[in-house]
Amino acid sequence: LINIQGLKFFQKSKFFQFDSDKHIQLPNNFEFINPQNINEFKNFIINKKLIGIKSFNNDLSGTKINFLLKRYKVELIQIANIGNVQFGPKIISGTILKGVYHKLNKIFFHKLNVLLSNLNLVPKIEIKFLTNSKIFKITQKKNIFNNMKFSIVKKHLLINSNAFDLLKEQKIKLHENKIVLLDEMLNADEYKKFGKETDEKKIEIHYLNLNKILKNLSKTYRKDVVICLHPKDNMGLKKKYFPNFELVQFKTKEMIFEAFLVLFFESSAIIDAILVKKRIVTLVSNALDKNQIDYSQHYIKQVGINKIDIDKKFLINEDEFLIKLNNAKKNYTNYIESYIVCDGDNLGYKKIINTVKERFFK
Repeated sequence: LINIQGLKFFQKSKFFQFDSDKHIQLPNNFEFINPQNINEFKNFIINKKLIGIKSFNNDLSGTKINFLLKRYKVELIQIANIGNVQFGPKIISGTILKGVYHKLNKIFFHKLNVLLSNLNLVPKIEIKFLTNSKIFKITQKKNIFNNMKFSIVKKHLLINSNAFDLLKEQKIKLHENKIVLLDEMLNADEYKKFGKETDEKKIEIHYLNLNKILKNLSKTYRKDVVICLHPKDNMGLKKKYFPNFELVQFKTKEMIFEAFLVLFFESSAIIDAILVKKRIVTLVSNALDKNQIDYSQHYIKQVGINKIDIDKKFLINEDEFLIKLNNAKKNYTNYIESYIVCDGDNLGYKKIINTVKERFFK
């Protein structure tokens, strides 16, 4: 594992102490490299053959790192095995400067890297492993772009998602003991880059309405509520917003497998719930920005998941609502086959390992 922060423009690398973080446990055969500058990176990489798993963007700083990787002949692979669909964020009204910066730093430099890779100045991705069967089909079509191999990726391989791998290997038992909420970080940095910060009054109303919905569902279906927080979320703050419910962090998968019902705003973790065909409801609120709402709409349209607007009065008929949720599960199959389990019964991680061995280490 190589921390590339110290190789970016205008940044110094922080030294991560993995041993002191109980949530991150590296296997015994892992080594963590933390170069503070290019010279330290050069001293590490000299006389080594490296196959890199690329996990950084082709922005301005990423372009600099790509030049370094080409100079030291690092061959790259990429793994996109979450099973969710990636969206480009939209620029929200009143944030034009942020939009210009985003387009310049992300879109322009990505296209620049594609061009540089075709000029052999930065490395191409030797193999990209992906679970999105629709994108995979596009890469296999015969057209000028694919035939001339202008893509930054040399070869695409379809694999099953890591959610499928986990479920199949660990033989996880499913239960229906809890109502689980995958809570949203309203003012997360990734959203503030493209929009305005949500004001405190909206946030207060948001959590007031959310608590009412959760209490109503808990009483109706006689299930305890568990709130799952994002790993970067503030547990202390969320305890103030949810004084009457259990909060957990770093246990989202386990809670989903225990769920009678899963509620969420926008989260890639919902892939686990779709895969095991849990009852799912998408929540919307006036406190969400346009990008958060658009992301959640994808699951409503593509998966057929039901929606609750927490700012509107919501009356639950126990039996009717349950029938609605159960009927919605019939729509999951197409989404699962398109984005989550699209390579038969094969374990995705084993296909990655076998392919890398055959391609690079024979």
